Amino acid sequence: MGKFVEMLQDRAKLQTLSRRKGKHYIVSDIHGMYGSYLDVIKKLNPRDHLYILGDVLDRGNGGIKILQDIRKRQENIRSHPKVTFLMGNHEMQFLMTVCIMKKHGLNKKDMENILKRENLKQDYELLKGAMAQEKVQQYKKRITESETVCQKMMKQKRVNQDEMDIIVTWLKWNKGYTTIFDYLNLPKEEQKAICKFLNSSYVVLPKNIQGKDYLLVHAMPPRNPNMLKEMKITGEGYRFKDLDAEECDFMLQEREISTYALCRKKGFITICGHTPKAGEIVKDEKNGLIRLDAGCGHRNKKSKLALFCVEDNEVQYIEERETKQEPREL
Repeated sequence: MGKFVEMLQDRAKLQTLSRRKGKHYIVSDIHGMYGSYLDVIKKLNPRDHLYILGDVLDRGNGGIKILQDIRKRQENIRSHPKVTFLMGNHEMQFLMTVCIMKKHGLNKKDMENILKRENLKQDYELLKGAMAQEKVQQYKKRITESETVCQKMMKQKRVNQDEMDIIVTWLKWNKGYTTIFDYLNLPKEEQKAICKFLNSSYVVLPKNIQGKDYLLVHAMPPRNPNMLKEMKITGEGYRFKDLDAEECDFMLQEREISTYALCRKKGFITICGHTPKAGEIVKDEKNGLIRLDAGCGHRNKKSKLALFCVEDNEVQYIEERETKQEPREL
């Protein structure tokens, strides 16, 4: 009898939640923390709408799993809560690297060789002052051998230095190695589906919530006042595939504070991520800015994932964690 009563109580709770009007929630910069992402999903009710402002990839080891789950939820019209994904600079760098790989026929072994060379160089710089001379010479020899392998690959496959710099910046310094090898292990059709999804994703999106105009973007609002004016009128955003490289690079990577103020003058409050402040978000009323990157994925003692509710103007801080647990069914 007790279990039957509990079942009725649980059903009543679910019915109450389903009747509640949905709210708009926003997160940014999950950076591979699959467990933190699942914790966000569990906190939302079926009528809520979650906006993810990019950088779900890299640093943590669950970026591809997060992206796959987002894609399935976004493409399934019956999925609850609703999810809308916007591009981040890490997704842009991932696409750029994949494009270079396809253009020149680079494979998993090539990526491993590039990463090996960069790791050797970094280790040498960190340790050379404490190493015996014999060990120094061994490291130099290994670096030379690794450099020879990479240079040979660049020559044979006609990879220029600018393209190699793009790969290295993402693969090594932005910790893309946690993403690329998971991606390369996927079936070809799934690889294509991920790239198509990212290419069609928004870079910037206007939303009117409770009479206020917000602009959702990973890093920066557009500098072009005509774009702001058009979004104000139409309520439509811009997708990655519809923008040129310069526009994408600015909105996904820059940090110029005056652009937020320009956007504020046009009537928008910008909600973004990109620039981390461990354990807290930034609210700048003067410049019309709410920045949600609380350091998730940086493995700082204070690092958190910030879940912001627009209607309540409140934030919940979620612990940074990785897990192999699977998400609930769509």
